[in-house]
Amino acid sequence: MIDVLIMGASWASPRHRVTSAFAAALDPARFRPRLLGNSGIGTTARTALLSELARRSGPVVLAGYAQGAAIVGDVAAQVCGDSSHSVEIVGCALISDPYRPAGMSIGTDPGGHGILGQRSVGLVPTYWVATSGDLTTALPVDSALRMTAEACEYAELSTEEQMVGWARRLVDADVREQLRKFPFGLRMWDSRSTELNELSAVLLTKPYVDSYLGVDGVASLARVLNRELKIC
Repeated sequence: MIDVLIMGASWASPRHRVTSAFAAALDPARFRPRLLGNSGIGTTARTALLSELARRSGPVVLAGYAQGAAIVGDVAAQVCGDSSHSVEIVGCALISDPYRPAGMSIGTDPGGHGILGQRSVGLVPTYWVATSGDLTTALPVDSALRMTAEACEYAELSTEEQMVGWARRLVDADVREQLRKFPFGLRMWDSRSTELNELSAVLLTKPYVDSYLGVDGVASLARVLNRELKIC
């Protein structure tokens, strides 16, 4: 059996519908999923995950959602690049990864890349799933949000309230960035009002979450693991 350690988003419950749907779609004859709960604050969650890995003696798949994906991807890259770790990580599954590289997604590529940049996990077989409208993992390359310091706060959010506050600050920062670049461009500014309203709605209400439960979502990610990861 392959243990699958699944770390959720910091703002979501341990049995959030996205992580639960992913776990349910794994082949129960070969995979043993365990929901680790939300990711909490980055450093604490990373330490907890490393401690969990140290207790494992068999093959492991690391999986994560949102902030959990950020932590899981970083830990997988760290562990597999350090010969002092004895744990056998055989795969990595990342949902809504804020470090998703451009072009890397199961199913339809939504474009863009992660809001925090792009990260390779190294030699570990790694599979991403991203959906259109999820700005944390599919932010357009030229988005003004990449220029704001507020974007970097994403990995450290630990509650739903912090997530909402962050989204509001990010929208405000986008407004400031546009005014800085175009202080007298009122016509151009007017043309951006719809974009800003849409941005605010996406960040605050997360309507894209349902897309992860569709045919190109977490079930497709689980199917890839079911097909590709075979342990003799």
